[in-house]
Amino acid sequence: MSPSRDDQHDDLIYHPPPPPEPVVETEEAEPEPDAATTAVVRRSRILVVTVIAACGTLLLGAIMAIVLLSTGLISSLDRKDEGAEPRPIVAAPEPVDDAPAEPDDTVKTQAQEAAEEAARNARRSIYHPLVRTGAESCGTLCTSLVQEVGTQAGDWTVDAAWADATRDVGARDAASAGFVRGDVHGTFTVLQFASDAEAAEAAVKMRVLLGQPAYTTALFENGTGVRYDFIDAVNAVLWHPDANSDEHVPGRLYLVESPSIDAPDFSTESAFELFLSLPI
Repeated sequence: MSPSRDDQHDDLIYHPPPPPEPVVETEEAEPEPDAATTAVVRRSRILVVTVIAACGTLLLGAIMAIVLLSTGLISSLDRKDEGAEPRPIVAAPEPVDDAPAEPDDTVKTQAQEAAEEAARNARRSIYHPLVRTGAESCGTLCTSLVQEVGTQAGDWTVDAAWADATRDVGARDAASAGFVRGDVHGTFTVLQFASDAEAAEAAVKMRVLLGQPAYTTALFENGTGVRYDFIDAVNAVLWHPDANSDEHVPGRLYLVESPSIDAPDFSTESAFELFLSLPI
């Protein structure tokens, strides 16, 4: 008997296979530790717990000690301050040096200041032209200046010959000459020192006699040397080169003095014009 058409149709329908059964994984039981391992673990845990407990105890004790000390100190201070009057702050006394103080050479007595002021006033107000008798000496510096300056400086002429002069402010040698132009007189003085540095120091000392300079400037255009201008009844120009100046005789300090002619500007005063005329 041949299969029917319906049976053939059923055979052509796709029937999916049944789903696979799930695989159930089973955990293998861990082997139980032996007695030695268990003992080691137990001792380690006990040691850790003991150390933590000890540290906690020490920390707690330290905190309690700090609290107790702070409380006691505050209470002690409060009890001490109760009823006490405020005390003034007393500075510690400075140590007293029993050694005698050295004298200060820069401090001048009233008598010294009065004498210096009198000398300045006399020099400012009165000009004395140099007068020669012919008996004056002329040492090494004087002889050199006769050659260097001579008897003529521009329109100024020597009317009081070169001769040794007073060695002011510690000079080791000094010389001067009197100049005249018309009826105006002037004096040129040169002081010799051991070095340019000593001459510079002497220039500062000369201000005791000449007073406060009205003008201070460099002597040369290159900025070396120093020049002081003094304006008064007797005008003066004081100058000196220094170690950086061009060719010059070391250690010299130069001074020109001349009575004021009431010129409108110091540059036309007789003292400054004589300064410009000199060949030094």
